[in-house]
Amino acid sequence: MMTSILYSSDKDEAPEYKTTGNCLFTEFSNLGLRELCRLPVDAKTLPPMAVARRRSPLDGIIYYTVRYQIAIHFGTELSFKIMYEGREIGSVKASYPT
Repeated sequence: MMTSILYSSDKDEAPEYKTTGNCLFTEFSNLGLRELCRLPVDAKTLPPMAVARRRSPLDGIIYYTVRYQIAIHFGTELSFKIMYEGREIGSVKASYPT
C-alpha cells in the first residue's frame, strides 16, 4: 500500500519541483504548502505496466516507480479516483489531518 499526499497552497501559482536522481525533492515549508489529505493507493490494483522495477546507478538498490493519476470529482462531496492512462482503476477515501 502506498500513500499519495495532496498539498494545498494559498499562492496563485503552483510551486515548481526539482528532481534529484530518482526522487522528487522540494522544500514544502518554503513554498507555503500544507498537507490537505492522504490517499491510500494499492499498487496491486494497477495494471502491471504501471509498475516498473529499477536499480539505482549510485548504490545498486532496487526500487519501483509507479505511474497513476488521481482524478478529483467535485460534487456534494469530494471523491477521488485512481486513473491509469485515462481509465478509472478504482476510488479511494481520503484521510485528513486533525
